[in-house]
Amino acid sequence: MRKAILCLVLFSLTASTCGPTGTTLPPTRSAIQTASPDPGQTQTSSSDGSSPIITPTASPSPVAPISPGGPTGEAPALTPALTALTPAKTSTGPLMIEGLQAIQLVGDPQSGENFYALTPAGLYITRDGGLTWIQVTSEPLQDNFKFSLAEPGILYAGVGADCYRDSPDQPFYKSINGGATWSELPSGIDLHPVAVHPSDPNQLWATGCAGPAYSSDGGETWTISSAELFLTYDVSHIVPVSADWSVVYLGGVSEGGSGVIARSQDSGANWTPVLRESLSDTASGTGEQLLWWINDLLVFSSASPPPQAEGRDVETGTQIFVVDPHGVWHSRDGGDTWRFSNIGLEDVVYRDGVDFSSIGLNVLAVDNSATPMIVYLGTAQGVYQSSDEGETWTKLSNDPADSTGWQQTPIRNLVLSPPKNASPRTTSQLFITTDKGVYVFEP
Repeated sequence: MRKAILCLVLFSLTASTCGPTGTTLPPTRSAIQTASPDPGQTQTSSSDGSSPIITPTASPSPVAPISPGGPTGEAPALTPALTALTPAKTSTGPLMIEGLQAIQLVGDPQSGENFYALTPAGLYITRDGGLTWIQVTSEPLQDNFKFSLAEPGILYAGVGADCYRDSPDQPFYKSINGGATWSELPSGIDLHPVAVHPSDPNQLWATGCAGPAYSSDGGETWTISSAELFLTYDVSHIVPVSADWSVVYLGGVSEGGSGVIARSQDSGANWTPVLRESLSDTASGTGEQLLWWINDLLVFSSASPPPQAEGRDVETGTQIFVVDPHGVWHSRDGGDTWRFSNIGLEDVVYRDGVDFSSIGLNVLAVDNSATPMIVYLGTAQGVYQSSDEGETWTKLSNDPADSTGWQQTPIRNLVLSPPKNASPRTTSQLFITTDKGVYVFEP
């Protein structure tokens, strides 16, 4: 019951679907197949007879380019497509793939040039930042998953459990062929994958009712981080930052709606809160601020470490951006000190007496290739940007008539594709997912 109440408030402020541990997930579309078997699917046993494999009965697409895994179970290679699909897109236009607008983009700020797109015709993958697309399957069985940059064909999916009331077990799935087929991993029941190692697809983190869960063997076994902190907070975000994944940050939400950011410096064995409840002397000058539930958490290493980070056993130069309903929190020293601001976001932050459908801060993306660095923020009313590390924000718009369809609508996801050395494009592209579909923006 208490989870349902919190989800209702979250849904009101973000107009998103509430996940099992406080995350806001992209809404599903009727054109996207779900994972449960139906008369149009077959379910068979895997090679070892343990995990069922769900496969669409429809014949595979003639442009399915992802080869099956080898006998040793290694990740499949993405072979060249028979015909490379080049989407027709403009600087502020819809993302078109084979004449159809993409419904949803599956990727995150670490995706780089690798991400997936769903269209009414099926699931597609790009390996070059959206220049060309290859169809994986015409009948996708999962529409929300995580993958590694090292092997984008290895995917993990699972919606996670409702931790506050009895519900059926929620399965955990893995695909080694880019989503063409999926096998169930029984040890991952009720877990929701949130991060996969960029160079080792067998390492991943997931959220669960007992706390954050880590696997080093591709989801076959899991280690649950037990800490008193997780008796109060449900984990919603996990972001490892160091190359060996020894330094990890997470965001959580309590039953009452307050938030926490915690840091581990020993691969999740111990956790220390670095931001929660309240903080004084904020950049906004408003005195004490209450940290509410975490809508998004973005952590990355900057080129030059700040002076405060010297001599500490934390990834130096670690920048953290945290979004809650009131504004944006920012740390330049791995969470030791924080600044808060919502300057320029007055129309979309929470305030009393305002229609919930018009407010909400949803998702972040950072362009490190730009000088100065640009931070993008997807909100309930389009995209905002900051060129001063989140101190001030301006509405992203070059079309007052809003003919592009995304500048006044709720933003569900942002994926940034950096410029390629071999491409004539010299600026990053921002892929914007909305209820109306996916759009491309070139600053």
